[in-house]
Amino acid sequence: MTPRLLGAALEPLADYHEQRTRTSRLFVELERLFPIAGFVRPVLRGPADWAIKARAFHPQRDAWRGRAWLSPKAFRLRTELAGRELSRREGDYDVVLQLQTLFAPGEPSAHPYAVYTDNTYTLTRRHYPAWAPLGEAAAREWIELEQATCRNAAVVFAMSEWARRAVVDDYGCDPERVVSVGAGSNLVAEVAGKGYSPPVALFVGNKYELKGVPTLLRAWELVRRELPQARLRVVGLDSRGQVPGVEWLGWVTHRAVLEREYAQASVFVLPSRFEAFATALLEAMGSGLPCVATAVGGSPEIVTEGETGLLVPPDDAEALAAALSQLLSDPTRAERLGRAGHARVLERLNWRAVAERMAPYLGAASSSGPPARP
Repeated sequence: MTPRLLGAALEPLADYHEQRTRTSRLFVELERLFPIAGFVRPVLRGPADWAIKARAFHPQRDAWRGRAWLSPKAFRLRTELAGRELSRREGDYDVVLQLQTLFAPGEPSAHPYAVYTDNTYTLTRRHYPAWAPLGEAAAREWIELEQATCRNAAVVFAMSEWARRAVVDDYGCDPERVVSVGAGSNLVAEVAGKGYSPPVALFVGNKYELKGVPTLLRAWELVRRELPQARLRVVGLDSRGQVPGVEWLGWVTHRAVLEREYAQASVFVLPSRFEAFATALLEAMGSGLPCVATAVGGSPEIVTEGETGLLVPPDDAEALAAALSQLLSDPTRAERLGRAGHARVLERLNWRAVAERMAPYLGAASSSGPPARP
């Protein structure tokens, strides 16, 4: 009997056919393989939410937001909400597929569940402490909660081998129950007639420091010395001052506008200081763009050095400038790498392929052990 899947996530997935979130398309593809019984969304609201935010106060806004979001108290309250909702739906589903590890789907013995995640708190704390804002006691408690959520899952799906190793090594999970399945691009464009001659680089991101924008701006000054006509278009951030050759587009709300930016660029750049599994890199490759990225987190599993793009160390403006100049001044090479990336999206980095990699594990989730590794 084909199991019925119930999704559990903090992102709004009820209208997943409208592709409004990062992983909406995953459920469209899973629907081809399993009945989708609906979704649970344990978002805290009202006094409980206010109390957690008040308790998490920090003078720096990002740290305040992070402390509230990652509060162990918030984790437990979300778990209670999810458990109550799952109890109300008892009999309507067979397996829960939870996105990320920001709560647990109720009591671990109540129903089999799978987790799909791109990151762990231990990885964030190890590689980018600025985004791991909890104090020592709260961090230990959060890690214990995250560990239990992963250990009690029938299977943990990791977007990258980088994240998979952390779940196994840091949380002591059974390696046979932790599987790297990748993620899919939410944009796959037709690139048959695409040109690569205009020296236009594109950046998409909304975190100035995290995404390495200061390094990018220093690198761009070096690029412009060699290629005075080169342009850098920045999507997702407002102007941080007049920089020659840099155009700030701010936050883009219409999907068609973003797709046009991908279509008109010749190179994509994402010099992140920390990255779990970058949606923007997937979309750029799905648009036929060669990528210049930093060799951090899961990015080297998306961008293959010399085949679909170029990888550089984080915070290295000179290396970043050299990589950008190479591709912006060589349209033939940019096209070769861009089309190779597009082919990789069509072959592997798409949601249909991800759903098919998940399928045998979801199908066996209620049994005593995992299926043979594909």
